[in-house]
Amino acid sequence: MEVFNSIGLITEAQLAQMMKVEESTCRAWRYRGMAPAWSKVGNQILYRVKDVEVFIAERTRPGGTAQLKGIL
Repeated sequence: MEVFNSIGLITEAQLAQMMKVEESTCRAWRYRGMAPAWSKVGNQILYRVKDVEVFIAERTRPGGTAQLKGIL
């Protein structure tokens, strides 16, 4: 996993931890086409940190409060 982190990728487990949701929620977002862009390498689902940052930024409201529009 450290190799993935060194090139700017995180696992689905790391995304879930970062977003403070269950991994199953990340899987549901992916299934519904609502997750950040992702890649599958072997049996690992990976997300680029830059794509996660965009995902969060797109859901940021004026005033600094984030909303996960239509996701939760």
